[in-house]
Amino acid sequence: MPRLRRPSPGRVLPGPVPIERPSRRRRLAQHIRRGSPLVDLVLAVVAAIATTIPLVLLGTSWPYSVLWAVVATIGAWLLVRFLRSISFFPIFRLIFSLNQHLTSGNRVFFQGMARDAVNTAVSPIIQLVSGVYIPADLRDLQRSAKYCFDQMDETKGIYIGADSNLPSQYMEDYTWFLDLHEAKLDRLSPKDEHGNRHNVQDHRIVIAYMGQLTKDFDDNQSQYVAFIEWHKRNGVALHHIEPNDAKLVTLRNQPATQSTLDIAYWGSLVGGFKLGDTATGVQFWFLDAQDYKSYAQYVNVVLSQSGPFPAAPTGLRLVSPELAAEWPEYIGLEHRREHFGVFLNDLLADIRAEGQVLDAAAGVGSETLELVHNKYTVVPNEVDGEMKKQLLANAERAKRSVLVLTHPWEHLYERLENQLRFEVVLVTGNSLCMVTGSQQQPGDAARRKCLKNFQRVLKSNGRLIIDERNFQYMLENRDAILADPFQNFAPSRNGDIMYSGNDLRGYPAEIEDAHILWRFFRKPAEVKNTQGLRAAVVNEEPGIDLYPFKAGELHRLISTCGFNVEMVYGDLQPIEWDGGGSYPVKPDGSPYQFFTYVARRVREDADL
Repeated sequence: MPRLRRPSPGRVLPGPVPIERPSRRRRLAQHIRRGSPLVDLVLAVVAAIATTIPLVLLGTSWPYSVLWAVVATIGAWLLVRFLRSISFFPIFRLIFSLNQHLTSGNRVFFQGMARDAVNTAVSPIIQLVSGVYIPADLRDLQRSAKYCFDQMDETKGIYIGADSNLPSQYMEDYTWFLDLHEAKLDRLSPKDEHGNRHNVQDHRIVIAYMGQLTKDFDDNQSQYVAFIEWHKRNGVALHHIEPNDAKLVTLRNQPATQSTLDIAYWGSLVGGFKLGDTATGVQFWFLDAQDYKSYAQYVNVVLSQSGPFPAAPTGLRLVSPELAAEWPEYIGLEHRREHFGVFLNDLLADIRAEGQVLDAAAGVGSETLELVHNKYTVVPNEVDGEMKKQLLANAERAKRSVLVLTHPWEHLYERLENQLRFEVVLVTGNSLCMVTGSQQQPGDAARRKCLKNFQRVLKSNGRLIIDERNFQYMLENRDAILADPFQNFAPSRNGDIMYSGNDLRGYPAEIEDAHILWRFFRKPAEVKNTQGLRAAVVNEEPGIDLYPFKAGELHRLISTCGFNVEMVYGDLQPIEWDGGGSYPVKPDGSPYQFFTYVARRVREDADL
């Protein structure tokens, strides 16, 4: 019988070995490594969702997002099956190893680097799908714009740009864009020996309020002129349109919902610019086929509605910001509402249900807001930028929504779309006399052109309501008024039917046959004589230049511009007067301060 061998010292006899349960991470890795079509499909769906979420967040339409998700799922599934066929478990082992051995600080560092690398790689794809291009820096933006101009070498298309930058901003920040545009013109329409270009059909439309252009001209005249000269030198037509008019075009043509009016049209490409939180402060987006058609139409309609760009837009800042803020005190809103408001409401009672009123000289909105309160449909128009700001502020306080036009009266008809016509046009507050003309157009011709534009925007049988001060009285008593305006010009003491403010009054500081300078003074209740009046003059305000209509002059002018004067009112009281001879006076012999005319449109445009 064989002897049993004794175990050597330190030797351990075999026994049951404990089985260590694999960790969750290892079990997941084993499961993935072994794989199955179902596991691969789950991995593919997860990958597709991870790539689709950024597209949805960037505003990509749902059909495109769903299509991308389906394509991404199929592609990811095929990729997983391919990688499994070449055994990709070492990749997971490497990842798990890195995650295990890196310290937490290093992990954050490498995660940041990986995230930046992924963003750099994925960003162009996301931008391609969403249509929004976010330039990395100025050079990137310039390179993109260059491509847009370069592709026109093949299409031979025209460039139309609608841009809200002021001339000085353009010359400071976007001269490189003008250089790219000029290089394109050099290739397609080279200059002749005299330095002129021929057959250039490009256009640029500046979208800005006239008051903004006026301030830009006053503050940056050299850049303003350089901007105009660039367009003249290169044969590019330069236009101007008010932002509110461009917004009306947007509403009527219903372009895509991007919140911008700045559009560039390169023939076969249409793109939009808008401010964004980017390195260059700009986002640029291209349009799909449907939006392309919509915005191409928008650009062309804005072009058709725009007017010539003003070479020197002076004379449209009628008052300073300080005086505009005080204008309600000059009007005396409560007195105006109790007298002129009631008068106007009675005149317009027959059109309240369906007629539209154009308040052509809206000022700070006293008549506009009163009529809107009384259920009239009113479109205010105000060319002075400071007055317009006050109007909008007053409308906000009154909780009224108004869209303010800023059309010069001389171009009113051409700036309004053809279907917009009115039952009544208001030109009140002694406004027409502020049209004093220019070197290009004398005052009489300018005022006549304004009245003809009022006639053309009225419906057949529509009415014009217009007023004037009694300038004839001032001309006949100029010496006495200039010597002592406090005693010899009653409105300086008591106000008048249209302007009766207690804190601000006006008076004629200069009186000439073809010119009156109207100035303002504060705290009239404390003024006791002319010396006190002159001490209270608003020195920071130079005053307003007015043309003094002679007795009957405005009446005759209205009659020759397609109207029939039906009624005349003196200080809002009906009077009998056909426009001949001197102005009527009150029963007590004192002069009327304001004359108001109600005139009916009687002739068609072709008769003017």
